[in-house]
Amino acid sequence: MTVFLDLFQQTADTANPLDLVASLDSATATASARLTHEARRDGVYVLRVQPELLRSGAYTLTLTTEPSLAFPVSGKSNKAVQSFFGAERDAGARLHKGIDIFAPRGTPVLAATRGVVRSISPNNLGGNVVWLSDSDRGQTLYYAHLDRHNVVEGQRVNVGDTLGFVGNTGNARTTAPHLHFGIYRRGQGAVDPYPFVYRSSAVVAPVYADTAELGTLARARARTPIVAAPEARAPSLTTIAAATPLQVDAAAGSWFRVRLPDGTAGYVASRLVESTRNAVRRTTVASGTPLRDRPAGDAAIIATASGGSLPVVGEFADYSLVETADGRTGWITTPPSGSPSGRQK
Repeated sequence: MTVFLDLFQQTADTANPLDLVASLDSATATASARLTHEARRDGVYVLRVQPELLRSGAYTLTLTTEPSLAFPVSGKSNKAVQSFFGAERDAGARLHKGIDIFAPRGTPVLAATRGVVRSISPNNLGGNVVWLSDSDRGQTLYYAHLDRHNVVEGQRVNVGDTLGFVGNTGNARTTAPHLHFGIYRRGQGAVDPYPFVYRSSAVVAPVYADTAELGTLARARARTPIVAAPEARAPSLTTIAAATPLQVDAAAGSWFRVRLPDGTAGYVASRLVESTRNAVRRTTVASGTPLRDRPAGDAAIIATASGGSLPVVGEFADYSLVETADGRTGWITTPPSGSPSGRQK
């Protein structure tokens, strides 16, 4: 089975609310291929996963996040950053235009991306510095207070190459050895480098809902709200009655993301969802009764019943979802209670 992945970013354009930013299909990808996208701006992303036409199957989807730049000091991580972008300097006369990463003198300073060394000329503030051109992103990386250099102007470097070594040259002579790391973008000037190198330790919350129900038609055990997000305090979208059929699309924590027969999508507590394997009741239908693909009078007729007693596996509004002897399901108008073809326990 071929699986297609499409990643969209939400836009403010009502005519085109989703902008396609990356795609991948398993038919043309290698076994080790993965869909990757480097976010250049904040926003909401939507990942669409779909199989080839008229095929279905199971797959495992793994999502990971990582910084767009490598950490610029060998052996160090987020915790080594002790001074941040925008902090006041010289009694408020200027602002800090980078982050300070503290490490012992002589610790290797690394290329956070591949690029070209544009300058290593020292200056009063930065002391021994390196300006590294990141042509892929239209920006320049600035390394300052180096104890000494390990590159020359015009040199091409790859991620992880040593540019120099941590020191405290320039105006950092009275402070502990550290690297001042900055990013300058075309048309923007200095930008906060921390989001580019920050590595999150957050993990995806475990799924407690029964994943065996994913992709199946289930139903509500009892009257329950459908909410906008997988959390108890989320706004309610609607309230459904017991036995309402639910198409289970996904799971998050102890919640299912479901679609109602009228197309409404939202979340419901998984403990309030049950299988449709057992009928809620039986009903008698006349031969030739149309079975529709959705609970509406203008819905397409997908089959006709041969007549007799049929199990009802779900109910919605004035319609019942019945199952035929060959396992097909379809919607019929619910007969009035007490009629010859009405409800039978």
